[in-house]
Amino acid sequence: MLLGNLNFAIGIRRYFPIDKKLLALIHGRLNWNANRSKSIDNGYEKINPSKNIYSIVIDPGLCYLLNKRFGLEAFLQGFSLDYAPKSKYGTPAELSGRFSETGSLNIGLFYYLK
Repeated sequence: MLLGNLNFAIGIRRYFPIDKKLLALIHGRLNWNANRSKSIDNGYEKINPSKNIYSIVIDPGLCYLLNKRFGLEAFLQGFSLDYAPKSKYGTPAELSGRFSETGSLNIGLFYYLK
């Protein structure tokens, strides 16, 4: 039995030139997350129901081009819209939107295929 999280995402980035080396970017992705957990209830181990969460995530950022093939990118975790359908275990459907609670800054070196 699978415990923990299973996550699958597909994303895309769009770049907007500011000058020759600096670009603004929008990073968007569709995300699917399924999770299960174990707990102890009255001394017995219990598997909590799986919950599927579908998300649309939009993150803003900047890119500095080092040359034609490499760039340094930084983006903030931004806005997400989450949907969790009603499960077969009776948990109600949920729709929520939020801005990142962590304010995480992601920085990386990227290679561009041209």
